Amino acid sequence: MLKKLVPVFTGICLILSACGKNNSSAMPIKISETAVEYETLSYGEFKERTGNEAEFYHADRFIGEIPNSTLCTIYVGEYDESIEMAALSDDDMPIRIQGALGALLDGIDEEMSVTELTDALSKNGAAQAVYELSEGAGTAYYVGDRYADIQFDSNLDGKNESRLLISLDNAADEKVNTESIAWLERNTDIDISQFWDEEAPYVENTLKFITGLEIILPDSWDGKTIFESSAGAASAPSSATFTVCEKTNAEADGSGVLFYLSFYLHEDGEEQYIFETDKVLGLYEQGDKQYVLVLEMPREMMYVEGNAELQANYEAVSADIDLLQIKTDGMSGFTECGADDLEWVEYM
Repeated sequence: MLKKLVPVFTGICLILSACGKNNSSAMPIKISETAVEYETLSYGEFKERTGNEAEFYHADRFIGEIPNSTLCTIYVGEYDESIEMAALSDDDMPIRIQGALGALLDGIDEEMSVTELTDALSKNGAAQAVYELSEGAGTAYYVGDRYADIQFDSNLDGKNESRLLISLDNAADEKVNTESIAWLERNTDIDISQFWDEEAPYVENTLKFITGLEIILPDSWDGKTIFESSAGAASAPSSATFTVCEKTNAEADGSGVLFYLSFYLHEDGEEQYIFETDKVLGLYEQGDKQYVLVLEMPREMMYVEGNAELQANYEAVSADIDLLQIKTDGMSGFTECGADDLEWVEYM
């Protein structure tokens, strides 16, 4: 195999006919509304929205057809010993959307070169897109024997957080069209220094990060918290922390911490020490490096001492800490586990 690549593909969705062609060259090329809608739906939400259940694809993969579209969603299940095969839970998130290129992208010409498509995805305020031509050794784990791997800025936030893989098996002169077989997925090649970069603005008490991590704060915290992050060194930090604080205390003297969420690089032969109040959420793998993700609670109340009003504000907010949700199922390269599952994690 040449270059890198990603997971699975066979042909279920792609035998469907392509969507109608759009010949307007003036229209900007962007991810279609259908793809945008379904790439963030959990499996439970997918079933509710479509009335469909995903079918077994192969290995631990499942495929769900999107109504009135040539597109499908691909999910990864977990092995269930009771049924001796992989199974999906309602919280599972899609690893990609796949189908005809003309259904994945709006505004694409009937035929264009990979270079032209990459340039088009770099316009209208987007970061410069990049592409590679790769080979997949003809297995079901690659979009084709030959394919283009385009990384581009779909959110117009200056980062190439999306990845478009297009089969070139039937392409002449590396040209693609609306019927080209393609996958759309999140680009997992994220610099670890960007771990706490947000994918979207904070809304409805939810923080979404480009890694796929989500933090859902209690409804009662709305308007009462502020956030800050520390990524350590500018490149490849060994640890970084995201801190959520009660607003009035934080603005008074920098106190008010409600919780920390931190990752720590695991070095071979080294132990990671945590406090009894900390909770290991799992292991995040990036390349040949492993990072443990830890939820850390303050070991004492963090309000401004001697100020009854600020103390009451802090205690009122912290009372709902048990309603905090941290969702890691959308994180590529993340494995849920506890401290007892990692021999090198020790309590202090």
